[in-house]
Amino acid sequence: MQPYHLYKLNIHALLYFSLFILICLTQCSPKTSVAPNNDVPHRLVALTPSIAETLCAMGFEDKLVAASRYTKRGEYCHEYIELQSMPADLEAILALKPDLVLAHPSDSKLAQSMHKRGILFRAYAMDSIESIKSAATDMAELLGEREKAEAFNAKLQTDIDEITQKHDLRKSPSVVLVVEAFASQRSNFYIAQHNAYLAECAKLCGARVLSHAQNDWQLIEAETLIQLDPDLILHFAPEYANASDLARLWREKYPRLRAIQNDGIRVFTNPRLSLPGPNLGLALQEICHNIAQL
Repeated sequence: MQPYHLYKLNIHALLYFSLFILICLTQCSPKTSVAPNNDVPHRLVALTPSIAETLCAMGFEDKLVAASRYTKRGEYCHEYIELQSMPADLEAILALKPDLVLAHPSDSKLAQSMHKRGILFRAYAMDSIESIKSAATDMAELLGEREKAEAFNAKLQTDIDEITQKHDLRKSPSVVLVVEAFASQRSNFYIAQHNAYLAECAKLCGARVLSHAQNDWQLIEAETLIQLDPDLILHFAPEYANASDLARLWREKYPRLRAIQNDGIRVFTNPRLSLPGPNLGLALQEICHNIAQL
């Protein structure tokens, strides 16, 4: 039987050894062993091109699992699964096991389906400059990185300031912004009203936007367009359209329009120009340049 003082010494040694092991476990273990925040969404589905491109432009492409098939691969988004968006393919969305689905506010049926299944859902119209910034802030906050939205919104504002300062905006021509024309035998045109995103861009460039109603977009007849008689017509045509052919149609069908007589017909076939989001600077540059050149 060992003496009492040796027994006491062994107990102290054991306590010190245990303390040493505990310190190593807490201080020497690698930082990567910390569990990720499970409250932050990691699998995103974006069902409008504007939402998808804004996410990618802010630096969240690694979280984007799927996007609307109308989203263009290229400058902002590169790797994602294409999904039908209008109407949304519910089964395809659920198969991807998303923890955040983002769509347009008009898709109320999808919103109900997501809420019923406990999947986080957010809707953004992104139909004005302010709503683009607001959506970016909300999405970045949901993903735990508000500073990315602050950088994104600061760049948008810098683009606005630099482009509007660069062009001579003392002119104030009357402008009609057309997004659909010559699509059928009937002479109908979809034009942007005062509250629409493209109209907001044109007003930043000093133009007077002619409109016919209070909503964002309006279908008008040729007679109404003739009555509006703008100085400049900006036609945002589909990507597959031929800009020269469309300009020729304008001249042949409406030779008495002031815009025709002033050589004020501009046809654009770049779909990014009419897409709200990180393309704002590109759209503003084209619109301001053509207004200044009139």
